Amino acid sequence: SSNIFFDGVPVHGELNLAGDVMDFAYTHAAEAPAFIAALSVLARRWNPPINIFGRLRLENDGRIDLKRNGLMPIFTLTRTFAIKHGISARSTMARLSEIKMHSLADPDMLDRAMAGFKFMMNVALDQQVLDSRNGIPLSNRVDIKRMSAVQNAELVRSMRAIDGLVNETLVR
Repeated sequence: SSNIFFDGVPVHGELNLAGDVMDFAYTHAAEAPAFIAALSVLARRWNPPINIFGRLRLENDGRIDLKRNGLMPIFTLTRTFAIKHGISARSTMARLSEIKMHSLADPDMLDRAMAGFKFMMNVALDQQVLDSRNGIPLSNRVDIKRMSAVQNAELVRSMRAIDGLVNETLVR
């Protein structure tokens, strides 16, 4: 549960103090291999919710939680890399760009995972706008039935790209 701390950005108060706390946390976390390994557990245990026929495994109501089933593993991966390799960026896309810039993972795999991340974020946000208009409480759950076959296939490709990146980089 501590991994979200490493996304923190000071916005009010003693900004220098907050920066010092973040620097301290990053330095000590980077020197603690057991901590880094513990952070990566969620990503390493994740399996994309894709059945043997290449279709998404959905909840009973035809929805899928995109945060738990696609976004969380890449959040976790990028946080782990940020700590381990001294990457100061706080957003997932900026961290992925720095991982690529420092040649810490296969660039083609990173490009596919970045495109998949962007696609899933857009799908989740589109669903939230639609749900908001229809009086449905906002969540990370996406109604797959409203998506075209092309979008559904892209969602599967996105999850596989993220799974490939997680398995390629965290196994090393």
